Amino acid sequence: MSKKLKKIKITVLLEGQTEKFYLEKFKNTYLSDEFVFEFINLRTGNYSEFLKKLEEYKGMENIVFVVVDLDKAENNQTEKDNLKKMCKNITYINNKCNIFLTYKNFETFLSAHFENCNDICKLLKIDKKDIKNNENIYDTIIRNGGKYKNTLKNLSKENLCYHKIDSKNPTLDIDKIQFKQSGLILLQEYCQYLKSNWNKI
Repeated sequence: MSKKLKKIKITVLLEGQTEKFYLEKFKNTYLSDEFVFEFINLRTGNYSEFLKKLEEYKGMENIVFVVVDLDKAENNQTEKDNLKKMCKNITYINNKCNIFLTYKNFETFLSAHFENCNDICKLLKIDKKDIKNNENIYDTIIRNGGKYKNTLKNLSKENLCYHKIDSKNPTLDIDKIQFKQSGLILLQEYCQYLKSNWNKI
């Protein structure tokens, strides 16, 4: 009789539905059946709202991922302070949690799926609002020649203002907020880390 797979349940806090549409398909393609994602769309990019939500999980065993854009922190000191607090407070839940930030917005990550990092709206000849309403955004990208592996080439790890790839202390470099980046290039790698090191973390 085959051994029953341990389910790795992850709560993913999002700022919009586009992220949810994409990540649902991404999980099915790049992650094994052990991973179960629960998506919570906060419908806002304000870090103060993410901070409030993170408080609900403080001290719990839940694995929480935050997927949010960096544009709010670019020229707003209050939001920049909230971002710092969010990156600190997520460590109070447990050391499996992680944050994936994108500058300026999620479309930067989507555009990076294409060989020359072409703007996704221009490439697909659609308006930004059409991306937000596209439940099949992942399939649309693949159908038009986009690949997740291209994001690893087009977006540098060196640009990340928040970097965490294992259970050790993450690094936050506020000076890199305006660099073109997306922590989502590490999503598959980090999930595989959780799976391989589950009993050691």
